[in-house]
Parts: sequence; structure tokens; C-alpha cells
Amino acid sequence: MIQTIPLAALLLPFASAPGDEIAPRPLAEDEELAPLAALWADRMDTFDVPGAAVAVVRDGEVFVHAMGVRDADGRLAVDAHTMFYIASITKTFTAMAACALVEDGLVELDDPVAELLPRFDLPDGHEEIEESATLRDLLSHRWGINSGPVVLLDAYTGEITDERYWHWLARGSVAGRPVYTNVNFTLAGQIVEEAAGKDWRDWLQTRVLEPAGMTRTTGYASRLYGDPNSAVPMERGADGFVPTAQRKTDRTMHAAGGLGISAADGARWVLLNLGHGAIADARVLDADLMEEMHFPHQELDRGSILRVVEQKGFCLGWQQGVIEGVPVRMHGGGYVGAFAFVALLHEHDAGFFLLANSGGLANAWGMAVAADITRAVTGAERTSARWEQLGRLAERSREDGEGDGPATTT
Repeated sequence: MIQTIPLAALLLPFASAPGDEIAPRPLAEDEELAPLAALWADRMDTFDVPGAAVAVVRDGEVFVHAMGVRDADGRLAVDAHTMFYIASITKTFTAMAACALVEDGLVELDDPVAELLPRFDLPDGHEEIEESATLRDLLSHRWGINSGPVVLLDAYTGEITDERYWHWLARGSVAGRPVYTNVNFTLAGQIVEEAAGKDWRDWLQTRVLEPAGMTRTTGYASRLYGDPNSAVPMERGADGFVPTAQRKTDRTMHAAGGLGISAADGARWVLLNLGHGAIADARVLDADLMEEMHFPHQELDRGSILRVVEQKGFCLGWQQGVIEGVPVRMHGGGYVGAFAFVALLHEHDAGFFLLANSGGLANAWGMAVAADITRAVTGAERTSARWEQLGRLAERSREDGEGDGPATTT
């Protein structure tokens, strides 16, 4: 059922939150980052990015830089509190919601999925995995459980029901090895709901977001797009940027890709993870469980994303990677009219969150920004593709009529 959020709730002012003293500062106040801001803004048009926001955390300080517009008329500027859809970065939040269940004694990471979800039924020939798969396995994509119809109904049409979900899961696929899928996390979301006795979004809100002071993060599209300060998903049309025909609804906001967030809240998410489950004086999750979340559980060798980000493995919700030779915990997200990327650089007490209200070529823009920030905060040498190389990719994609550019997740 689509939930309607009362108008009064949409217009509430920011609530007092733990660590309110963590106020975003302009990027211009950081001497390593300041010179980059003009470059990022200058390249937005090349990569079809109408609006974007960048949050950088280093040594406990927060810097936010907003660029471009959040509406198709080009009149409303993006700011630190503009909410964007973040697609699959939701998985990092779902993983923390699941770990919060563990801390509260409601489940264990090594509980079998079949015991937590009695209707769990995999395709014939995968009985051993069906019996042994655990919550930890889902959060680390260990078995690559998938179903195209489930993803379509869940993420795009909103026509998913319990009967359809279990029907198509039993006719889906199981890779039997680490493979990234949405279904791994929609199953985890169902476990959260069964154990918590409420919608995964509501459990996340009360157990994680509110204690962390994240007042500009929501799992409801009706609140996201009903908010007066939200970024309209856009794509380039014949006469400029236009709103996308496809847009998230409450029914398509699922546990694998169903959150909206602002850059200021994105900075809080980075701080919470760098802080081992604590932000300011508030502890949201046990430090040992946070370490478990960030620990690599599955190894990968998938090469690089646009010759910038190397993917090395799966943690719980997070991915292990390398940017400019620097180890990171990271996740990306994309949908029609949306791009997002988050990275934690634990060894340097730094991290960043990138948001844009377009997809496709915006991914290349975001990867270049990620490389710029990584070099600025770590002093690393360039090892990745340059802006000029990625710009030529964008031009070729446009000439070939491939405006959607590199694919991302939902």
C-alpha cells in the first residue's frame, strides 16, 4: 500500500539532533579542496549533470559544496539540505539496520534465512544453499541470489506482492558465488521487517537515522519528492534538461534501493561510519558490529569502474575498493535521473558523499570527482583516467546516441 505522508510532516523544520555542532562548512575553506570546486562545476554540462552536491569529511570536519539546479525550470539552486535519491547506496543503510537487530538480540548474522523467512524457496538444484544461506550471506552477496521479475516489479513498476515475490524467487537464479544483486538485499529487508515487526524504513528511521541526527533522510518517495527542497530527477532533452518520466514511488522504494538523502546528512552517514557507530556523543551501533560491517567477507576481481574505481570485494552492505591506490569502503547507486556515490577512507579519517539529479553520463562525472577528492585528502598520485579521457567518453556516448552512459544499480 502506498503510504501518504501528511503535508504538515513534510514542512517540519529541522529537529535538534546529536552533534548539531557538526555544521557543514563551505568547500572554499579547505585549501586542498577549494581549487577543485570550479572544475567540477565547469564539467557538469559535459556530463549532463543539472545539479549536484558534494560532502567531504576529513579529520572530523565537514565540507559541503552544492552546484547547479534542482528543478527543470532552472530557478532553484541545490544546497546542502537538498534531498536526492541514492538508489543502491541504500544497501549500506539496510546492512546497519540488520546489524541493529543483532545488537538488540532479535536476530544473529549467522541465522539461516530459511528460519527467519519460512517462505524462502530457491530454484530446484539449490537446496543446499537454501538450507545453509544466512543473513550474513545476503548482506555480503555470497550466493548471488537473483530474479529479474522481482527486480522489475520491486524497483520499477511497484507491482510487487508477497505472492509474486516468492513465486518469482523460486524461478530465479542462484550463481553459487559472490554476485551483486538487489534480491540479496530485498530478502534482507524482509528479515528486518519480520524481526522488527514494522516496515524496514520505519525501523531504520527510529533505530538508526533519528539517533544519528539524520533528519533529511527518508525511505518514502512521497516525503522525498513532496519536500520543497528536493532534486527533481532529470535527463537531457532536445531543448535542455527535462524531468524523467520514470520516478520512484513509495511502492518502488525497497531495501536494496529506496532512500533519499541530503549532502549534510550524507556527511553524517560518513561520520557515523568513520566513528565506528558513534557520532558526536550518540552511539548508534556497537563498535564491534561496525567493524564486522566494514570487514571484507567476499573477494572479487572485477577490474575498474570507468578506469577510476577498482572493486575488490563485498563487506556487509559496503564494497571493498581502491581509488587512486587508496583502500576504501564504498558504494554507488544509480537510477533514471539519479547518481550517488559514497566512500570511506578509514586510514585517513576521511570520506565523501556525492549526489546528482541525473544518471547515465553523470556516473563518469562522479568517478572523476571521487578521484579528485581522494587525491586531495590523501596526497595520492593519479593512477586513474583523467577528466579529458572521461570527457571524450561522454562525447562518444552522445554521438552514438547512448545518452544513458554507464549502467548503475537501482
